[in-house]
Amino acid sequence: MITRLLTLVNSLCDLIYYPAECIAWLCEANVFGSNRSSRPFRLVSLICWLTNILVSIIGNTLKLIQYRRSLKSKRTKDDKSLIMPLSDVYKCILTLINNFCFLINCVHWLTIPGFLWSGKISVFMVGFCGTLATLCNIIKMSI
Repeated sequence: MITRLLTLVNSLCDLIYYPAECIAWLCEANVFGSNRSSRPFRLVSLICWLTNILVSIIGNTLKLIQYRRSLKSKRTKDDKSLIMPLSDVYKCILTLINNFCFLINCVHWLTIPGFLWSGKISVFMVGFCGTLATLCNIIKMSI
């Protein structure tokens, strides 16, 4: 039930994110005229991205808890059957690291005054988080 709800929220955020991001980009390119601000569309797209990241963190944490329970029950039976679940656990951990890197960048880009670390992270840290997220994806593909 929770997984279905998380998937639904994730899909809704994706549905809203992409058009809002495109409209924000078009506003920044002055396609709709020079007096059209992209700020509301950029804010909506970033909030959708943030919600998507948080939903993914919750979902992957629940998966990790489920894997931990299954590993405890399988450990008493047969140690050779642990190979596949452990690779899934590693992928889940890498996805969580990826999500936390994106969370750091997303909150930074929100630029809402006084909201956590919004707009206060150095360019180096933003680049480091992006690089770490990319490395996590590369490692995940190789597992």
